Amino acid sequence: MVNKERMLNTFMEYVRIDSETKNEKAIGERIIKDLKDLCLETYTDRAGEKLSSNGNNIYCFIPGTSDSKSMLFSAHMDTVVPGVGIEPYIDGEYVKSRGNTILGGDDKAGVVAILEAVRTLKESNLPHRPIEIVFSICEEGGINGAKEVEFSKLKSTAGVILDSGGSPGEIIVEAPGQTKLFAKVIGKAAHAGAHPEKGVSAIMVAAEAISEMKLLRVDNETTANIGTFKSEGPTNIVSPLVEIIAEARSRSTEKLNKQTEHMVECLKKS
Repeated sequence: MVNKERMLNTFMEYVRIDSETKNEKAIGERIIKDLKDLCLETYTDRAGEKLSSNGNNIYCFIPGTSDSKSMLFSAHMDTVVPGVGIEPYIDGEYVKSRGNTILGGDDKAGVVAILEAVRTLKESNLPHRPIEIVFSICEEGGINGAKEVEFSKLKSTAGVILDSGGSPGEIIVEAPGQTKLFAKVIGKAAHAGAHPEKGVSAIMVAAEAISEMKLLRVDNETTANIGTFKSEGPTNIVSPLVEIIAEARSRSTEKLNKQTEHMVECLKKS
């Protein structure tokens, strides 16, 4: 049924195509070609314009052989960095990358699995429900491509997203929600040697706020983290500005909102 050798070869070819986030054009063109080789029509939206990417989300609609409800299958085309010049090789039962790059299995393994499933359906004339496929851009860093999907074009009320770790066949039925916080702490500049008391250190204010926050593992459903704490300037000047980027995640919407409000309140109080 499934042609494992073909699937592996396709994966090796796909990961060699550079596709870091916002550079998905080349991999998108290859996917469209492979779908058209199967006599399937594709549609691309204009998500790239909104996300400053050279690629776009790709859609493919395959009529079913029955009147069953359609099913959505999706994976993302972009990779994290460093993902340029990937050289994959086979080491026993594993595919690995040479040098200092990632492999790109996240999520080209998902893309290739969907493509091979479609190839198998077509070649074997297997009965199937209507299938909708979406390959998205800009997943890494915020699932931004999926946020720009034209859902009006989709009829499916259920779907399978092929993008997870774990054992083969494992299905994840829930995932945490996420909020991102972008904050600027404004202080007052002063000469740190002559008149430091005339200044207000943004670094001190921000540090005090963060010290009051519940971070990392908050509970069994909730996490929070400070990803960026940025302040640049000479040592003889009381720092007038700190920029913070943080996040909170939880499988509970109530807890997510509570954690986000807590972090914001800590910043406001300081």
